[in-house]
Amino acid sequence: MVSDVLYLIETMRKVLALITGIPLFLWATQLPDLAESLPSPGDSRPIAEVEMQSFSNIWKTDPPLLSPIIEQSFEVNLQGYGVVYFLSFVDKSLSENSPSLSHWIVDGGRVRRELPSSEAIAPEGSVFVSLDAVVFGELNFDGFTDVYTIATYATQNESTEATSFPVVVLYEQNPEDLSFQILEVESLELTARRLSTVAEVEEILRREMLFLP
Repeated sequence: MVSDVLYLIETMRKVLALITGIPLFLWATQLPDLAESLPSPGDSRPIAEVEMQSFSNIWKTDPPLLSPIIEQSFEVNLQGYGVVYFLSFVDKSLSENSPSLSHWIVDGGRVRRELPSSEAIAPEGSVFVSLDAVVFGELNFDGFTDVYTIATYATQNESTEATSFPVVVLYEQNPEDLSFQILEVESLELTARRLSTVAEVEEILRREMLFLP
C-alpha cells in the first residue's frame, strides 16, 4: 500500500513538472515526507515556535496565564488519537507566585484532552522550576501510548537556601475513553528516588516495576 502511494506521488510530481515547467526537484520540496506523516505510535518530533503560535487562539489570554514550553512540546502519534500536538505550558491560572504544569493534547485547532494535574506528586510547599523531559511510550503493554515527564521543583524556607529536586510523573492512557490518569504510587516512588534522567527512570521502570518493553 505504501509503495503504491509513493508511486502515485512520484507520478504526480512528474506530471506537475511537465505542466508548470517547474523543475522536478522543486516539487519534491513542496510535498510532505510520507515517513514523517505516518509515524508509528509513540513517534514524535519537537515543534517549532511558529507552530506553537499557530495555536495562540486557544492558549493566549490577557493577562497571560499560560507560557508555552516549546522545547517540551511535540507532534506525536498517540494510539487512539492519531497524529496530534502535545503542548506543555507553565500555568499561572491558579497562582502567579506558584506556577504549575499543564499538558494539552491538541488536534484540529482544538483541545482534545488536558492531562490531570501533577501537583499531587510534588511535595507540599514546593514550586515548579523547569520541565526537563517528556517521553512517549507504552508503559504497560496494552497497545496504547503512555507519557511520562521529568520536571524540577524546589523548596525554600526562611532558614535554608532553595533545594531543587526532580519529580517524575507517569501518565497512563485508558484504552476505553482515551483519557490519561496519573500512576500515583509509581510516580511517588520514582520521585522519592530523586531520578533526574530518562536513563535512570527507565532502568527502574524495566528492572523493578516491570514496565516498558
